[in-house]
Amino acid sequence: TIHTPSSSGQQVRTAGVGTYVVALPAPSSARIPRASVFRWERRRARRQRPLAESIRALAVDGRRPRLVIATLRTLVAMPFTRDGLGAATVLATLPPGAGLPVSIAIARDGAIAVVTSDASVLLHEPGQAEVRVLADERSSEGCLFGAAFDHVGDVLFVGGPSGQVRRWRRSRGRWLDPLEGHDGMVCALDISPDGETLASGSFDGTVRLW
Repeated sequence: TIHTPSSSGQQVRTAGVGTYVVALPAPSSARIPRASVFRWERRRARRQRPLAESIRALAVDGRRPRLVIATLRTLVAMPFTRDGLGAATVLATLPPGAGLPVSIAIARDGAIAVVTSDASVLLHEPGQAEVRVLADERSSEGCLFGAAFDHVGDVLFVGGPSGQVRRWRRSRGRWLDPLEGHDGMVCALDISPDGETLASGSFDGTVRLW
């Protein structure tokens, strides 16, 4: 046992063979938001680095390499180092009123997509200071909508409350026709390692391959 949780919402991501990243959210929303994230390796001790805000979602960017975190208000990057995790750098401020971040997807070129609790879709392009709002559905279904980029990084797939898989093409700056087939909310998305297949999971109890 490397950690005994004192609150709900912990998240774990793999970051190489035998290496894991663990995020510990603030134990109480009534207190000043503060959370910790640490990198655990089998042969190393735990290293904690508190953040000033509660962690809502995180993803490992293996190409940079770094850990990308969505807090209540910002996008933050923490590089992987020999000693664990480096100092946090704020990439951008999230737009107010867009909901709570619940899912992060990272493209090959470093673009970051964030899906929120009300089905808003946010996009941060590399080198840009602002975060674009691609969609704002204002859903209150409580589903943790999934997100994934294709292997090129041009098409962003996003789950939603309508049972569709929405598709945003970055090179054209517009939404494409959605993928249809589910009868319930689409809450999980993933791309196969060869980049040829998209898997979507839904509240209707099915997993579809596209």
